[in-house]
Amino acid sequence: MEFCIPFLAILALTALPVGIILGFAAIKAGQRKRFQSGIIKNKTHELSTGVWFCIRYASERKYKRWLKFFPWETSGIIHADANRLTLYLEKLNNQSDVSISLDSRAIRIGWAGTEVLRNGVASWLIIEAGYERHYITSETGMFVFNSASSTRRMYEELAKIANQPVEQ
Repeated sequence: MEFCIPFLAILALTALPVGIILGFAAIKAGQRKRFQSGIIKNKTHELSTGVWFCIRYASERKYKRWLKFFPWETSGIIHADANRLTLYLEKLNNQSDVSISLDSRAIRIGWAGTEVLRNGVASWLIIEAGYERHYITSETGMFVFNSASSTRRMYEELAKIANQPVEQ
């Protein structure tokens, strides 16, 4: 019995922060899903051509920063067809929802891969438009594990639509 009380105390102290983190992750995933579902519902006509994906987004400034809680700034939908690539993003930089529209023929799509020390285990692709770089990873739900294969598929589809070679 003497062993049991300290063990239960340690277990409770460990379970509480883990529960808080899991609860927070579930709330944030639900918020992202509601926003993305709203975009899909409201932009049905625009999304009917080309391809679209649910994403997490980071600007170059956010992506390259070392100290951050999350490697992404916001979530949204990326839509691409032969003429345009459009990012529909939720509340970027304390603004209301944002749309970034780019000419598909004037962008370069690259593969950034994974930078564990800077951005955790998420895999990223880069969309370069002039001097701007947009970093995109696939939306994988509560956690970013397994983003490599889904982000890679997204990268290959977007590169094909933009008529660009796929990096290995």
